[in-house]
Amino acid sequence: MTPYPYINPYHLPGISPETGLDSTLLRKAQKELMAEFELNEAAAIQLGTQQLGKSEVLAFFERLESEEVKTQHEKLVKMPALLAFLEEADPTIFQEKKYAEMLSQVEKDEGFRAFLAPFYAFRFNELFLKFFKERNEEGIRLLVSQPLWLPLQQQQACYEDGYKQLQLELEGVKRLALSMQHGNQAPGPEVQEASDENWIHLLNVLPGPFEGLVNAYAKALESLALALFNTYQRAKLAKYVLRQGLKLNINTETAGRLQYVLDQLLKVSADDSFGIEDIQAVFDEKKKGIKMWQIALGGLVVYLLFRLI
Repeated sequence: MTPYPYINPYHLPGISPETGLDSTLLRKAQKELMAEFELNEAAAIQLGTQQLGKSEVLAFFERLESEEVKTQHEKLVKMPALLAFLEEADPTIFQEKKYAEMLSQVEKDEGFRAFLAPFYAFRFNELFLKFFKERNEEGIRLLVSQPLWLPLQQQQACYEDGYKQLQLELEGVKRLALSMQHGNQAPGPEVQEASDENWIHLLNVLPGPFEGLVNAYAKALESLALALFNTYQRAKLAKYVLRQGLKLNINTETAGRLQYVLDQLLKVSADDSFGIEDIQAVFDEKKKGIKMWQIALGGLVVYLLFRLI
């Protein structure tokens, strides 16, 4: 089911936890809201934290005709921390004790889980994106500190917008590296932002679904370092960018690439240069089981010593 925001029926006129979701009271509330649309010629009305159009209000009341749906709303209203998260994106629910209490209720009630899933995924995705854009490591760490109880499809939805945001960040670093490679953009604050210590820490907090993107980001930092060195002879800054990339939680192959480039920068002078093609050639040979050593001194001079392992 597609994630969507939770609408609390206890914000309806004349409805409260004390009255319950009585069918007669719900019909009366529906008439009152429809009259509000007509009298005020309003395109939308406020219901709790949500702005709802007329069709959305009608669909909501239609869902409330189900006794099963009413039962689930009645369970949820008794869980204030979870309700605050679904309505207001309040992250208090992720505190260990409160989350454990919620989990104990959700895990034993399949119907309640199914009812909550689209609302929970919607709000989690929204809050995760907010923290990610703010580069709020503490907030992200809080969200991912507890196990997700959702079905796989909803779990993916929880990270959908955060994943897209990291893709944008990755493309930004790639564009920066390419622009610098062609001499169109001198090193500036963008380099620091792309390799900032706090940003690196945040990327390391991201859960498993982000693993591939984090590895791609590290490779983009490699390209950025090469542009810094080859185009602007900024060896110190290039080495800093590579060391920041190596701090990321990346796979062995990606770490090997970055370490290889860093090792070469530690050997060569500011007048030397090398590029992605040279690095890729070395790693292609390594995959064949051959050891290689490349030494650059006074320009790119490559000595390859082959020894079968």
